[in-house]
Amino acid sequence: MTSRMTVLEGLFPEQVRCILSTDYPENFELLGAERDQLAAMSAGRRREFIHGRSCARFALAGLGYADCPVPTGAQRA
Repeated sequence: MTSRMTVLEGLFPEQVRCILSTDYPENFELLGAERDQLAAMSAGRRREFIHGRSCARFALAGLGYADCPVPTGAQRA
């Protein structure tokens, strides 16, 4: 059986990383610019934010950008 990741990766050029995660990253550490965003978030939103940032940083590491913070942009994008 083909995994969902294999199918997703086959749809995009090699410069695109696909990350599929259903497990919360227990030992993941936010970096400064990311950590600053947590103050106004509820506990549930914090979990979502941390999980999303872990996926984004894992993808960036696969492109050669290890330990690169992913801050929130305009309009919380």
